[in-house]
Amino acid sequence: MRKHLVFVGAAMEATAAQHLIAKNQMHHVELPDDEPPPFHVHSPSKQAALFAAAAPGDGDEAERHKRRNEGSLHVPVVLDLATGLRRGELLGLRVTDVDLARSRLHVRQALRKDEKGRSTIGLCKSPRSRRTIVIPQSVTALLAKHAEKRPPTRSQIFFLSLAGTPFALNGFESSWAKLRDRAAKIMRKDAKALHDPYWQHAGDELAGARFHDLRHTHATELLRAGVHIKVVAERLGDRETTVMQTYSHVLPDMQETAAAAIEPMMRELLS
Repeated sequence: MRKHLVFVGAAMEATAAQHLIAKNQMHHVELPDDEPPPFHVHSPSKQAALFAAAAPGDGDEAERHKRRNEGSLHVPVVLDLATGLRRGELLGLRVTDVDLARSRLHVRQALRKDEKGRSTIGLCKSPRSRRTIVIPQSVTALLAKHAEKRPPTRSQIFFLSLAGTPFALNGFESSWAKLRDRAAKIMRKDAKALHDPYWQHAGDELAGARFHDLRHTHATELLRAGVHIKVVAERLGDRETTVMQTYSHVLPDMQETAAAAIEPMMRELLS
C-alpha cells in the first residue's frame, strides 16, 4: 500500500508542476508504515499435517474427489517447503527447468494474472528472481517419481492439475484451501487423541494459512539452522536487506547461536 501511495503522490506532484491540477492533495495523506504483512511459520507438527493432507489417497465415496484434488498438490507442497519458491514461480516451472541429474531448479518464469485476471506465464518478478536453487536429494527422488508418472502432454509445465493441464491460479488456490482445511482436521483429530483439552483449536492457524507461508517457513528454518543470510536471500530471489527486515524475528535466536559458538574459545582464553 505504501508503495502505491508514493507512486500516486509522485504522479500528482508531476501533474501539479505542469499546472494541470491546483496542488498535490497527497501532501495531506499520512503514509502507512512500510512493514511486511504478518505471516505464519509452520511448526513441524503443522508441516506434517500439511504433508498428510496433501498425500494422494482414494478416500471414501463422499470425499474421493476432494482427496484426489489434494493429491495433486503433494509434490508442489513438498518442493515449496524445500525451496521457498513463490507460488507463481512454482507453477511456472518447465520440465527443462527441473535438473534431476544435478538436483537443481532453474527459475526462469512465473505464472501470474494479467490485467484481465487471466492466468498467464511471464518473466520473473525481477532479475534477482531468476536463479538456480539446489534441492535436497530426498526431494530430487520425489520429483523423479513425479516426472515418471506425469501424463503425456504438449505442455512443458512441470506441475499439472488432475485434468492434465497447467494450473490456473484460481484453481490452484481452490485446491490449496481444501488441503489446508483437511490439514486442520488432521491436527484436531491428533490433538483429541492425545486428550488435549484445547483440541478444537489445534488447527486454527492453518485455517487461514496462505501458500506463501511455506516460503516463509523455508526461510525461517534456514536462518535458525545458521545458514548465511546471503545464501538464504539467493534461494529466495530477494535482497539481503529484504530478508533481514522480513525475518527479523529470527535474528535474536541467531545471536544466541553466535554467542554459544564463540563460548569455547573465550572460555579457554579466560581460564
